[in-house]
Amino acid sequence: MQSYRILATRLYRIKHNIKMIATTTTTTQTQIQMQTQMQERDNKSLFPQKRFIQSPHRYLSTAIASPSKTTSKSPFKKWPISMIESQGDYQQDAAILEPIISGPLYSAQSKLPTLPIPNLKDTIDTFLPTALPLIESQHEGRQFIEACKAFPQQAQALHQKLIHRKEGGLWNDSSWLQLWWNTDGYLKIRDPVTVNVSYFFHFADDPTIVAHHDPESEAPSGSDFESPSESPPTPTPTPITTQAHMGIKRGAAMLHASAEFRKLICSGSFHHQRIGRKEPKTPLCSAAFKYMFNACRIPRREMDSYRIYDPSLHSHCIVARKGRYFAVDFVDLNGDPVSLDLLEERLQQCIDLADGNGNGNSSDGEIPMLGWLTSSDRDSWADAREEILRVGGTDAKQALEKLESGALMLCLDDDEPFSKKQCADVFWTGNHSSGHNRWFDKSIQLFCTKNGKAGLQGEHSMVSVLCLYCDCIFVFIVMCRYV
Repeated sequence: MQSYRILATRLYRIKHNIKMIATTTTTTQTQIQMQTQMQERDNKSLFPQKRFIQSPHRYLSTAIASPSKTTSKSPFKKWPISMIESQGDYQQDAAILEPIISGPLYSAQSKLPTLPIPNLKDTIDTFLPTALPLIESQHEGRQFIEACKAFPQQAQALHQKLIHRKEGGLWNDSSWLQLWWNTDGYLKIRDPVTVNVSYFFHFADDPTIVAHHDPESEAPSGSDFESPSESPPTPTPTPITTQAHMGIKRGAAMLHASAEFRKLICSGSFHHQRIGRKEPKTPLCSAAFKYMFNACRIPRREMDSYRIYDPSLHSHCIVARKGRYFAVDFVDLNGDPVSLDLLEERLQQCIDLADGNGNGNSSDGEIPMLGWLTSSDRDSWADAREEILRVGGTDAKQALEKLESGALMLCLDDDEPFSKKQCADVFWTGNHSSGHNRWFDKSIQLFCTKNGKAGLQGEHSMVSVLCLYCDCIFVFIVMCRYV
């Protein structure tokens, strides 16, 4: 507990960092003028403001391709409450939010097929031919067949309870399994989320960002080459050559793309997904999309909760650098991303402040490495969080709410992984070098290393249907390119 008190007494530094970024960002009117000037300049530059001229994915609306209009109308409808603390029940959260958000994303929710209760005989008939080849003796085989014959009678009472649960009226608008799945399968699990729950992706390199190295002496640091015999990908014309932190270039591009995608999701404009080869195709449930942005898992004793915040009230993302966290505005009043130049400038401010090159006097020994706590088992982390709130008071509460309400987190690491194995170590756990520069409870964490490698980690508990999420990841991979 003593270590938690020490951390809590220094938690004000997070709030201090947030304030420093806020004071260094421009005002709304100045920002609009800067964006107008940048737009005019970018029309003649190598790196235009609107890089995604054609829709990279079949589900994206043509609104992405059209130029941004200067208007003060938010694309997000205001929620009746500023934050919902979910207890894992999709149906309860949907009743509050889906009628308000509406749009194509939730237009098929009332038409979804229901999850069936498997017939006991059909279950055994399917299971037997699958399991019998694994039998090692005739005696074991006879016992196994007898057990399968007895199972329908033994399971009859439980089977009737499941049927009653499905047809009892409580779950008419949802799945009879979803609450059990979200709570018993995820939110009640006490193991650390990293490794045991969260998943990660390693994005392809961006060949348009090239480090300033001698190409004859070493492979480009932004490549995925595993051996000298592999051929490099053909880069796009006029790549960017930079000696700066390549994660700034890559991170700005990923934030830009994420803002575009966030606008589609949070406004309900993203079209719901469908499967099947013939029309009419079967729609897939869109419930999990609500927990993608401005969301965070909250550690609690026995069972965690999941907070989702009204996106119309929060225009910031969180940038993590050397264990310090900064709130950075990355969208304008319309929900569109600010210019890449402005994003790069703000990311550089975060690096300068965290590294002690800006106005803040940083010392590694004085920085509270709170990120490590999120990798603990859930009960230990819950106790630590309560102690931080108790000792830190209002400042700690506001700082944590600012972090939790951010659209997503971008982690700028000093690692320079080369192989896919090295990248996996950084993107999955943070490794020993960057594990403190994480907040494993955040719904989405983007990673950018010093040499331009990039990845994503997702907190799995409320977005548990990967067939739904894979298209979202694909959009990230396609859109997160600098040019």
